[in-house]
Amino acid sequence: MKKFLLLVAVVLSAAFLLTSGATAIAAPRTIEVKISHVVPETDVIHQAYLELKEYLEKESDGRFKVVIYPNRQLSNSNAEDAEKVMANIVQVAAAPTSVLAGSGNIPEYKVFDYPYLFGSSDELYYAIDNGLNKYLSDKLVAKTGIRIMSAVNGGWCPISLSKGPLDSPADLKGKKIRILNSDMYMEIMKSFGAVGTPIAYGETYTAMQQGTVDGVTTNFPNWLTERYYEVQKVLGMMNPFAIIHMTMVSENFYTSLPDDLKTIFETGMAKYDARMRELRAQEAIDTMAKLKTLMTVREYSDAELQAFKDASAYILRDKSDIAGKEVIEYAQKLIQEYKGKK
Repeated sequence: MKKFLLLVAVVLSAAFLLTSGATAIAAPRTIEVKISHVVPETDVIHQAYLELKEYLEKESDGRFKVVIYPNRQLSNSNAEDAEKVMANIVQVAAAPTSVLAGSGNIPEYKVFDYPYLFGSSDELYYAIDNGLNKYLSDKLVAKTGIRIMSAVNGGWCPISLSKGPLDSPADLKGKKIRILNSDMYMEIMKSFGAVGTPIAYGETYTAMQQGTVDGVTTNFPNWLTERYYEVQKVLGMMNPFAIIHMTMVSENFYTSLPDDLKTIFETGMAKYDARMRELRAQEAIDTMAKLKTLMTVREYSDAELQAFKDASAYILRDKSDIAGKEVIEYAQKLIQEYKGKK
């Protein structure tokens, strides 16, 4: 009897161990998603990332663990974020198209920088959502291992000066304007008679304060978030181009996801994209209202704006090699398609 009871105990113990092992093996692993960005936690991008974190963790029942690193905690620049996404050190981050053009040696991304090619955010988003983003993203993922899963207008780019007036291109003649290090931005400033001066983002305020440059062109919200209004007096809303922020995802990370989590991740990124577009649009409205109380905001009639368009028209006509004729014609086709649907 004792032997029988002992045998039963051994069998039950073995069954328990096997069951426990099976449970341990079957337990889903937690997948960490690191998100990096270079702006303060007050920026709308951080708000949207928090909403993405909540969605991914809830819908995956905790299988996704999302960690957000804001305000340059991991990277000092968008370019560094791009490098980390390429290496799958960071799984999600955003960068302007100028960074992607350089990181992947894909000049086609410069199509977004041609002055007055796109006339509105609606035109931009139609082109992006109806083939242009996929056309560019396919090239990027093949060269760098970066997949683009969101594209948002980070703001149109006016020009400001420390002293007015800023009524026409003639008022920019000889003025040093801080730009990103881009051949296209350099050419646009040249077309307006200004001197494009590349300066690091973090050094821009001091450069204007010390008179190293006379003004700056960048995406619109920065005059408020970076307090440029303290060292600039007049802001000209000629808006020749917008800065498009692309949300980068590590291809190694994305393709490693099981199908159910991949679906959750794709849905979460689509929700993030829609939310960011909504937040950026409202931010532009709120920023304009606030800046009008802090500096002179010069808005232009169609006739006044035409002077800026005429001055820079040769760039699209004669400098198609910067981005490539094929991508320009593709963008123009999509713009005409959009206009035909209005």
